[in-house]
Amino acid sequence: MRQGISFGESCLPSIPQGGQVSLIDSATLSPNARILGVQAASLMGLDVAEVRIVRHWMTGEWYVLDTSATPPFSAGAFVPDKVSAYTAYLQRKLGAETGLDRQPR
Repeated sequence: MRQGISFGESCLPSIPQGGQVSLIDSATLSPNARILGVQAASLMGLDVAEVRIVRHWMTGEWYVLDTSATPPFSAGAFVPDKVSAYTAYLQRKLGAETGLDRQPR
């Protein structure tokens, strides 16, 4: 997961430049934010999605900004990590659908 944006590598064009990007463990993300993101993707029928969420600075409530069926795997920061995670997802999905283990050799 990404948090913030980086100079010159943003794949969030509607957010002003100037923040920092860091990878975070999804387990450390607020459970409410994680549930909201999964629900947004599920409502659109997506297994993989980019869901942009924000937290209200006063109430602490989470809101969905948008959901995209085409997350920017090959753009922005952390491309190798994003591609690796998506590859692992596809291998699990293909293995589950075919009953075959599709691990690379």
